[in-house]
Amino acid sequence: MLAVAAILTLSGCASVQLGSPEKTAEVKKLQAKLGVGQVFVCRDGSIVGMAIRPDVELDGKAIGTVARKTFAYQEVQPGEHTLVVKTLEHDSTFPFKIAAGEQKFFQIWISVGLIAGRGIVDEMDPAKAKDCIAGGEMVEATAK
Repeated sequence: MLAVAAILTLSGCASVQLGSPEKTAEVKKLQAKLGVGQVFVCRDGSIVGMAIRPDVELDGKAIGTVARKTFAYQEVQPGEHTLVVKTLEHDSTFPFKIAAGEQKFFQIWISVGLIAGRGIVDEMDPAKAKDCIAGGEMVEATAK
């Protein structure tokens, strides 16, 4: 049983796909864009659940896998959207609305699970989000 738990925990350790340095630098400017909403999903440097790397989906489309000190970014059309953070044993869902030119900031944190950690998503204070983004690296979805 312990071996199974170790394998399942380690399966969350796959490396993450980082965005290009140029695109990351542009996104980190946090400049609002006319006509679209901007979604930022940040994970800080907490060591709790550091081996767990949740997959992040926005409206059913993968936008990245987040590790400690990383963030995912996506531009969206104004309206209703659903953010999902997936880990081995739990999906955390967060529906939200966004307007053109608006920026929404979300945080991922890891809680204790039965076999592995659970990724939880909720809205993030913009000031804390800006610090998290400034100190993190942007991730992108891997091509499948």
